[in-house]
Amino acid sequence: SYALEIQTPEGGFGLEGLLRQKSRALRLAGIQNAVDADWDPRTDRLIAQNYGRDDFFAARRECKLALQARLGLDVDAKVVLIGYVGRLAWQKGVDLLGGSVDWLLGGALHGLSGRAQVIMMGDGEHKYQQVLRECQQKHPGSVCGFVGFDAILERQMMAGCDLIVMPSRYEPCGLPQMAAAIYGALPVVASTGGLQDSVRGLNEGLDRATGFLMPSPVSDIYLRQTLRQAMEVYFLQPGRFQQMQRNAMGQAFRWEAAINAYQQQIALVLAASTQRL
Repeated sequence: SYALEIQTPEGGFGLEGLLRQKSRALRLAGIQNAVDADWDPRTDRLIAQNYGRDDFFAARRECKLALQARLGLDVDAKVVLIGYVGRLAWQKGVDLLGGSVDWLLGGALHGLSGRAQVIMMGDGEHKYQQVLRECQQKHPGSVCGFVGFDAILERQMMAGCDLIVMPSRYEPCGLPQMAAAIYGALPVVASTGGLQDSVRGLNEGLDRATGFLMPSPVSDIYLRQTLRQAMEVYFLQPGRFQQMQRNAMGQAFRWEAAINAYQQQIALVLAASTQRL
């Protein structure tokens, strides 16, 4: 999808004309990213307890409790634990998530209020670092604003969070939504670029759904609507939520498919070059 988006005025940032020419000449293609094989909750030594697609519920609960304890959050398996991992930049929509924390933890979510915790980890622009710090200071025990990046903590978030949020304004592909799916943390993503290529919503049926997609262009309203939908499924329809987790964990997102796609594109370029000679 991103290869198409960058051929538009909205996504091309002035280069859309050149990129359309490249596309017509078969010199532009989109290839989905991939996750290394060591990202596997069955064997990952960095998480509190290992698990697989068929036995994840109790183990992920233990991972959640361990994550909460490590970060100084109230240790409570009954809350929905929402995570964000990424650069602190406008592109990533972290301002939208930070601006929705009061709403998530306040009284606006009738029947769901006070039943969420939020972990935001990332490094980047100073103003967004302040957003993370202020959210944590305002909501101790319910919010962790981790400024910086910790590779071990990232793994533990994938194993312990219930939802991983990516409200990106544009996204060539993204990796956190893939890692989250493999570990059973359902991605909540913007319908843009590689995010919409790698996450399937409930509109495609419960047997295929792997996460939640917010309409594009992303906004605080769409983010909150989609988070509310995800929380309603989590709390009110746990069987459906767990089925979505099984669907998500059944995806591969490994390098074999990406390597095949690269090989095909290289073969096309070489064939065209030979023809010109």
